[in-house]
Amino acid sequence: MVLFGTLAFILLVAFVFSQARVTISRMTPPCLNPAYSPSRSRRYLFNAGPSAELVNQRTYWDFAALLKGKRMLEIGGPTSDIDIYTFVASADNVVFRNRFAHFGQRADDLQGEVLGNSFDGQPFTIGDDARAGPRKIIGTVYQRHGAHLQSFLDQSYDVVFACHTLEHFVDPLRALVEWDRVLRSGGYLFLMLPFAPRTFDRDVTPGRMEELLNLYHSNASNNEALLLARLDARLQLFPNDYDLSYLWPEAHVWVNATWDEKRLALWKSVVSLCHGSPEEQCRNPQVDESLWHWHVWDFDLIQEAVGDCLGYEILWMQFHEPYHQLMLARKP
Repeated sequence: MVLFGTLAFILLVAFVFSQARVTISRMTPPCLNPAYSPSRSRRYLFNAGPSAELVNQRTYWDFAALLKGKRMLEIGGPTSDIDIYTFVASADNVVFRNRFAHFGQRADDLQGEVLGNSFDGQPFTIGDDARAGPRKIIGTVYQRHGAHLQSFLDQSYDVVFACHTLEHFVDPLRALVEWDRVLRSGGYLFLMLPFAPRTFDRDVTPGRMEELLNLYHSNASNNEALLLARLDARLQLFPNDYDLSYLWPEAHVWVNATWDEKRLALWKSVVSLCHGSPEEQCRNPQVDESLWHWHVWDFDLIQEAVGDCLGYEILWMQFHEPYHQLMLARKP
């Protein structure tokens, strides 16, 4: 009896210890900097620029030479907001769904053919405008979720670039960790993020790392109920006087609609992802994560996520008119 009791006690201790290990494992932060702990205060005032030592009166052009001749991976491109393609030697592009035209970007290939809903492996085409010059192929388009790059080799790119993209991830830390994996040591992470006070996020407070860490451990991008709940909450903060034509061209039809009708139109535009059937036949659409802003980023959150959590050296952070927050950082 004593032997049985001792054995039962040992098994109970082992079980409790194993459960503790699972709990600890689940709560281990994704941060690559072992010295990191979430900040309890903010370095910078919201809506204010970063400290002088980070800005240092320098501009994008002072750092553009660092990108020259590099192999770049763009997430959610192409972009016309900044001249970057003339510097890099090549660029691949990762996008999940062909909604380029939804954001006023190119939705066709080099021959002008619409890419359609299946475009994995198609050429990544830029150009045909005053900034980028003649149309040309600079790489390949990969149809992937921007935080799931399993088919990409570790440390295979010199630059990872994301323009107005990170705010479209409900779980941005998972995306950042994956981008870190494919970025070589000494490579550059270049982010452009919207300045919330000049967008439809003007009434939303900036995100905090505690929230982002919790979403990471909740595997938020694969949690449809969580996505729907967060979408509903964010729609309550959408300005009722915002001109919807800034979001998509056909919004003019909602000019005389009530605000509830406009909010429903926004909801339907985001809950529009169909799997295995044409959109017009879809009876059970899901949230298209890429079509909404899930977090407001300011310089403080950028600093903490990239500089503190990932442990990158932030070379430059600066506000650019009319609504761009720019950051360039180097991986250790």
